[in-house]
This record gives sequence, structure tokens and C-alpha cells, in this order.
Amino acid sequence: MIKQTTQLLKQRIEEDTEFRKHYNNIIEFYLLKFMYIENKNTHIEEIELILNRQFLQGYMVIHQFIESNPELPLIEEKTTIYEVLNTIPNSLSEIFKEQNIDFVKVDTAEAFAMDMLSEIGTDYYDLLEQVYKEITYYGIAYGLLHQYPNYIIDEITSDIKDIVHPYLITPQLALIPSTTLNGTADALKYDLFSCSFRGEKTNWMGRITFNPYTTAENIVEVMLSDQIAGYEKSNLLLNISALLSSDETVYFNVFHVSSLQTLVHSQNENDTNINDFKSNVT
Repeated sequence: MIKQTTQLLKQRIEEDTEFRKHYNNIIEFYLLKFMYIENKNTHIEEIELILNRQFLQGYMVIHQFIESNPELPLIEEKTTIYEVLNTIPNSLSEIFKEQNIDFVKVDTAEAFAMDMLSEIGTDYYDLLEQVYKEITYYGIAYGLLHQYPNYIIDEITSDIKDIVHPYLITPQLALIPSTTLNGTADALKYDLFSCSFRGEKTNWMGRITFNPYTTAENIVEVMLSDQIAGYEKSNLLLNISALLSSDETVYFNVFHVSSLQTLVHSQNENDTNINDFKSNVT
């Protein structure tokens, strides 16, 4: 099964230009997380091999599951890669957990992780765990996409104004058109939400608001959570710029958000009062 799936994935990468682009972007994105560990990037080539192996692991898991459960449709309606990432892999994880199987773990990756941690320090264990899991989930998501091509909404776009569904602007963040209070789409405002790789609720990570072009200068106001690493913020802004018209000069006002406070209130017959308050650090 490993040999067959490896060949299938290799063929996809060679023949599908768009998939090859997405695949390379995913590997590069996660590889950069290790390259930005100060003075700790001596294992980059080995890490890249492991990341490719983890993607293959996810790709193989979903193919095996579909082969073993042909009567169980995993997708029955149109969806996006973002929505698949937030649902299917976590559901599969729960199914396998009942059988005492951790499909993320690969022996070679685990052995390498232990060797690497002995050199760079155990503080990076959570990062390794996170990256291994997310790469595996991407393998599952794209393996599923290739099995159900007619159900996945095409996310290819070159203009931010064409985005109407959750759009993965980085492997960890989706750009989602905001809605007004009456539920209609606001074409000039987009929220950034994290992918839910751990099964938890997705987190708000930022907002992009466009000036309605009523003045000579085009202004984009960008709020970004400080949970996003500094170099990732820079790359994210480049990705946003790539979705804007090349014929216009656009000015970015960037706000770095360290916390988000949510007020919850209810309106009684006689007065309006705040009956609950919580602070959610983003």
C-alpha cells in the first residue's frame, strides 16, 4: 500500500501543476517555522524529508480508509479545503483512537524528533507535534480532494474581490468574507480565521478592511493577531498584495492585536445591561 500510494502521490505532483504549487507552498510554510529557530536550523534537509513523509502518511491514511469503507461517503455536498481540514481529519482521528491507533505517528519521524529535540531543546516539542499533525491533516485533505474532485469548490483566484468561500491564504489561515448584521456579504471586509487542526473552535486571527475607493488613495486596514509570527505576518501581507490589482497603488495600515475582548449582553424589558464579560487573548 505504501509503494502504491507513494507512486500515486508522486504522479499527482508531477502532472497536476496547481496541486504541485499547493504542495510546495505547504512544505515551505512549515519548513520556515524551523528555519526561523535561531541557530537551530542544522537539520533543515532532514526536516524537509520528514514533512514530505508526513504528508504521504495522511494521503495514505485517507486512501486506506476509503478502500476499507467504500459504502461510507465522506463528502456529500460542495465544500472547501478549509472546511475539510476542520472536520474530516479530526473525525478520522476519533475513529482511529477507538482502535488505539495514532495515524499521525510515523516511526522514522518520531525517532528523528527525539534526536532533534536532544539538540535544540525540549521547548520545541509542541512545535514538532503541531507541524507533524497539520502536515498529516493536509495529506488527508488533498487525498480526499483527489477522491471527490467534483465536490471541492475551486479556490483558485487572483482577485480578493472574487473570494466568496473560505480561502486558504496560508496553510494555517483562511480569508473569509465578513457579513453584515442582516447576513449579507460585505465585499470590502474579510476576516482571518485559523484552521482547527486540533478539533477546537477556529480562532479569529485578524481582519482586512478596504477603503471603498471614494478618495484618490486606496487604503487597506489590516488587523493581525500577535499569535502570528512576525515573519509570517510579512509573508501574509505579500499574499494579500498578490490578490490586489497591480494597476493600483494601495497603502496598508497594519494594526498588531495582542488581545481581543468579547462583550456579551442581553436586552431586558426595562434596560440593557452587560451580564457577562470574558477576555479572549488572541
